[in-house]
Amino acid sequence: MAKDRLSDFAVGRMDAAALLFQTGNLTIGRKEAKGSRPGYYLAYPNEEVRHGMGWLMTLHMVGDTDVAEACGEDLRAAVANADLGLIEATLRTLYSSLPHQQLATVDRHEALYAVALRALAMGAGIRSSSEESTALGRSDVTLEGGGNAFVFEFKMKGREDPLEQAARKGCADKRRNLGGNAHLVGVTMDPATRNVERFDSILPFAARGTVPRG
Repeated sequence: MAKDRLSDFAVGRMDAAALLFQTGNLTIGRKEAKGSRPGYYLAYPNEEVRHGMGWLMTLHMVGDTDVAEACGEDLRAAVANADLGLIEATLRTLYSSLPHQQLATVDRHEALYAVALRALAMGAGIRSSSEESTALGRSDVTLEGGGNAFVFEFKMKGREDPLEQAARKGCADKRRNLGGNAHLVGVTMDPATRNVERFDSILPFAARGTVPRG
C-alpha cells in the first residue's frame, strides 16, 4: 500500500486498510517501493488480532455464529488429527453456508473459496498462510497443526486438475526436511453447486515411520 494512503484521515474516502492501520489492527510488515513512491506490505501485529480478524471475516461471510463456530472447531480438530475426511466435510459445510449474493459475481473463480478457508483457519487459531512461493509457483492455502501440513490448491471444474498442478509446482517440496507430514490437497469446485466437486490428497513427504497414503 502506498505511504500516502496510510496517512489519509479524510473519513469520507478513507481506505479500509488505512483505517485498520491507524487503529493498530494492522502494522507494517515490510517496506517496498511502488515506482517512485514508498510503499508497504501490511501485516497483523499479533496472533490475537489475526484470530479476531479471521473470526470476523468468517462470521461476515457465513452470517451464522453457530455454523461459523462449528466449522472452526471441526477444522481445528481435523488438522490436529490429520483427518482429511473431516476437512472435506468442513469445507462442504462452510461453502454451503456462503450467501448466494456474495457468490453471484465470483462463482467462477476459485480465489473466494481459498479466502474463505484461510479466514476460517485464522478465526479458529490454526497456523495458516496464503500463496506460499516455491521455485515453480505458489500454493493457495497452507494449514499447519499437530505435526501436519496441508497444502491446498483450488480449481474450478473444467480447468487443470488442482492436485496435479500442486505436485508439478512442488508446493510441498519446501517441507521435505521440516519433519511431520506434508499433505497436498486438490479441491475442485463446481460453479453450478458452488461447492466441492472433488477432494483429492496425496502425502508426498511423510514423517519417518509413516507411509504415504492417498
